[in-house]
Amino acid sequence: MSVSAGWSGPGVGAAGLPLAYEQAGTALNERLYEGYGRVHAYLPLERRRLNGEEWAAQTAGILETGDEARAAGLISGWVDQLRSEPAAAEDVYTAADALLRRMIRLGMDSGLPLSAELADYTRRQVETLELSEIGDLLERQARLVAEASAGRRLSRERRLTEEMKQYMRENLALNIGVQDVAERVGLGVSSVSSIFKEETGSTVYEYLTRLRMEEACSLLEHTGMKIAEIALRTGYSNENSFIRVFRKLKDVTPGKYREIGRSSKEYADPPKSQNGVSGERMEE
Repeated sequence: MSVSAGWSGPGVGAAGLPLAYEQAGTALNERLYEGYGRVHAYLPLERRRLNGEEWAAQTAGILETGDEARAAGLISGWVDQLRSEPAAAEDVYTAADALLRRMIRLGMDSGLPLSAELADYTRRQVETLELSEIGDLLERQARLVAEASAGRRLSRERRLTEEMKQYMRENLALNIGVQDVAERVGLGVSSVSSIFKEETGSTVYEYLTRLRMEEACSLLEHTGMKIAEIALRTGYSNENSFIRVFRKLKDVTPGKYREIGRSSKEYADPPKSQNGVSGERMEE
């Protein structure tokens, strides 16, 4: 066990005890920079003030994206700056406390169990640590929270992508586009385009077009619907537009595709005799 003590300035009488107590507390706070297990004499230093809440919010915002490396860089950079340009100890404690509380909320939102050192967290925990120990604590927790946030974000994007696909499958007959898909999932067009491309390797337009052409091929092969009707069933109000897109992807017109499909089927089916038995020679 180590003991630290803060010593007030000299020449303070009994009437000045409140001031002496305040000075002793200020001196004791220097353990943040000078270490524990020693006596810290009061010096009337003017420490710079620190906007800890702003820094904590910025770092937590990065952690929420799952970018562990960038968040760790902010924390280590903050600690390094405090070593070269010490700030008021109260401000440092406030910043560390604010970030840890934000980390706890992010972890809980991600379903991450609290680590043992944060299970019953209070601000007093950071007020009994040296600067390097505060930095180590913040980086350890940042790593855990970033991993959980990245996993949650990945899961969320996969879910959103599946929701987009389902919406497109269910609305092939409608003249929908990226804007409609974005409205369906409650995101902006740029966000939808980015998420879908990252998850599938295709743009929303490319995927939707492939779905439409797959449905068109099925209708051409298994129904006698006219080309114009199939165009409407797959979201094209203009038959010529449908034919142009179909030819671009399949290298043939819809009519030719149907003709080839019928010829292939007739070739694959052996001729039947009058009694319904295949014309193949049978041997025992």
